[in-house]
Amino acid sequence: MKAVRKSVIVMTAALLGIVISLAVFGWVSRLENDRLVLQFAQLSEVRVSIIEREIKTHLNELHALRRFWENSEEVTDHEFRHFVAPIRARHMDFAGFAWAPRVLDADRFAFEEKVRGAGDEEFAIRETSPAGTMMEAGRREEYFP
Repeated sequence: MKAVRKSVIVMTAALLGIVISLAVFGWVSRLENDRLVLQFAQLSEVRVSIIEREIKTHLNELHALRRFWENSEEVTDHEFRHFVAPIRARHMDFAGFAWAPRVLDADRFAFEEKVRGAGDEEFAIRETSPAGTMMEAGRREEYFP
């Protein structure tokens, strides 16, 4: 009987140890999970704030460019480059901004002559050939040189 009683005590102690270990593990896990969730929320809040600020800044720059364009009779390549230079300096992701006026086919010859007369003597509206070389653009309704 003593052996049975001793084994019951040992089993009870082992079971109690396992239950306490699982409870402590669950509690510590929950604390760590809560800490990670809070840390993630704080870090993501900062990043979201930065992204929102950048988007607002970019929109302001785009609105300024739109106002410049809308309030000009004609925007030349030089005027455009001069206007966007400070924007490009402030925002590297605006490097792709380029002057590309819409030119109708009927105005193509006059447009090319005007640009050549302004100093770019070899200017022509061009496109990339299937072989990857530059060639004079084929005829179409409009161009964005």
